[in-house]
Amino acid sequence: MLPAVTVAVLAGGYGWLGDRVAGTSGAVVGCLVGLAVSGLLHLLVERAVSGRPPSPPSRD
Repeated sequence: MLPAVTVAVLAGGYGWLGDRVAGTSGAVVGCLVGLAVSGLLHLLVERAVSGRPPSPPSRD
């Protein structure tokens, strides 16, 4: 699981960038984008780490 600091930094960074571009509404949208990026990053990392499930043993 992604640490809370990572999620906070991504949401805060996108929020700050959105604030510089479009003010308060941009900050809100930026925070939401940061949370979405965190979620996607979490899914990609979990998929890469988990790999394939083990196959059942074959009976020869």
